[in-house]
Amino acid sequence: MALFMVLRKSVLAAASVTCLTMVAHAQTTIDSTTGKPAVNQSGINDAGAPGNQPGQRQATPANGRQTGNAENAQAAGDLSQQIASCLVLGNQEEVAIAEIAQKHAEHPEVKKFAAHMVEQHQQAMTKLEQAVPQVAGLTLGTADWQARQQGEAAGKAGDSPELELAKAIKQQCLVLTQKEMEGKQGAEFDKCYIGQQIGAHVGMLAQLQGSKSFANPQLQAVIVEGEQMATKHLEEAKKIMAELEGAKGQPARTSQRTAPAAN
Repeated sequence: MALFMVLRKSVLAAASVTCLTMVAHAQTTIDSTTGKPAVNQSGINDAGAPGNQPGQRQATPANGRQTGNAENAQAAGDLSQQIASCLVLGNQEEVAIAEIAQKHAEHPEVKKFAAHMVEQHQQAMTKLEQAVPQVAGLTLGTADWQARQQGEAAGKAGDSPELELAKAIKQQCLVLTQKEMEGKQGAEFDKCYIGQQIGAHVGMLAQLQGSKSFANPQLQAVIVEGEQMATKHLEEAKKIMAELEGAKGQPARTSQRTAPAAN
């Protein structure tokens, strides 16, 4: 179980870094005049920090402070489509894993939790598509991903290399998680799934909080709701894990039948 959690957190960290790299669209170039990192077309310099477009200057209030998330997002370039794409892929992964848990979980609270994950993460995807319509139709499917890897299917029109990379890593996260769950039954499966969910929702919270200031106001509102949902799911998963661990070591229940009276 400990090894699984370490592996899972490592994979989550790699996926989160990929999505944040995709959001930045940074290219390593140096301005030959200044010797400093150049600013690319998205308004992000190659050090990963917001920069100014050529020929433009970022407006700064008289007191020298930032004027808020909306201004930060505008200064950095509107990265809402890239952010929403990463979030949609993450929610699709959650739904896929929860559907497995619905079939194989034993503990009633684990089954109930998995059902909530399917319902609420599907709702989150709908809200993301409403805030950023360009991500509608984005899928994380095994068959589609394998076909792309083999060159049998062209990428979706407009898909960037960064998006294809994010999809490939998320797909591998799903495949590796499925492998960890294979062969586990009963209480062992329940603890495996809930442990994975604790790590997954920590990663989701980091992704939401890290990308919020780069989103437009419509997507920021969805991200705030997502933070609340992810926090609630994390607390629920921790509570269930405590219950599962508390049951560890307790004597198994056996049915006792009264011996028939002697004639």
